Amino acid sequence: GGYEISMISACKQHLNIIKKFIESYNIPVHMTSFDRNGTTIWNIGIYKKKDIYKFIGYLYDSAHYFLNRKYDKAQNIRNNIQRSLKFGEPAEGIPS
Repeated sequence: GGYEISMISACKQHLNIIKKFIESYNIPVHMTSFDRNGTTIWNIGIYKKKDIYKFIGYLYDSAHYFLNRKYDKAQNIRNNIQRSLKFGEPAEGIPS
């Protein structure tokens, strides 16, 4: 199955701050908007497996505090991505 990491908000400025922060780690983030009952809702997302893998690593590899259920889910996704990717050479940040 496909994976994605996304966040939505009615505040474009807040998502732009998060988007720029994530992009500072060379992870591309896509921004879209849609209308919900006359309000513009903004969405940022990470969609490529290798980028999701890197993002999860940045979130948890040095973390001391986190919700165990979220950590377990993220590690399961990361392990599934690692198994599913087949590279001639390892992608940046993904061990072979």
